Amino acid sequence: MEPSNEPGYQVITGLLFDRSIPISSIVGIGSVYMTGYLSSYSFQLTPNSLVKVNAQYDVFYPVTGNLANQNSGDSSVYDITNSSGIAHYWSAAFYSGNNISDSKILQIDYVIDFSIIPIYGLGDNIPKQIYFDGITENINILGEIQNNLTYTGQYINSVFQSLGVLKLSNISSTWNNTNNSSIYISMTGFIMEEMSTAINTNSLVFFNTKLNRYS
Repeated sequence: MEPSNEPGYQVITGLLFDRSIPISSIVGIGSVYMTGYLSSYSFQLTPNSLVKVNAQYDVFYPVTGNLANQNSGDSSVYDITNSSGIAHYWSAAFYSGNNISDSKILQIDYVIDFSIIPIYGLGDNIPKQIYFDGITENINILGEIQNNLTYTGQYINSVFQSLGVLKLSNISSTWNNTNNSSIYISMTGFIMEEMSTAINTNSLVFFNTKLNRYS
């Protein structure tokens, strides 16, 4: 993940702001190009590891171009020659207001899914309309906080009081104090739906909390 040049994040923020119209993207892989709609976007924060994004696109239109080397100087290509521009577990943090939270969280999995529905006319191979049907977000948190579930579900602020926003920055920001672009994910509206733990001999006990948000 390169926070200052993350195309999937731009689509996510656009759809969360205005859910009425699906947002298409031009996806280029090795000089092969296609018009796609982001259907799933996920990443994991694992201790001492780079943040890697998995993005899936639904493509309903013909693919163009030929497989060839892609210009590494293209502004749309990740900064693969400069690792300091990539997000890392070290440079990620939860914030409550302007303060970093002492959240006792060890690992995070984040997934956002978009329901994209193509509408075809009889005999057509290209959709007449692309319909956007909603968003589902899921966060799995591995940490040290235990909380009993209620029958009605609990909002995240009743379990993790200090989790306001998840901020993902690039590695260089951890030692240069630069104002590089960051990625922000608000925790507002997430509901705890599941909590589990495994207890094994000679092992530490951690809790896995599953949070969902629908829109």
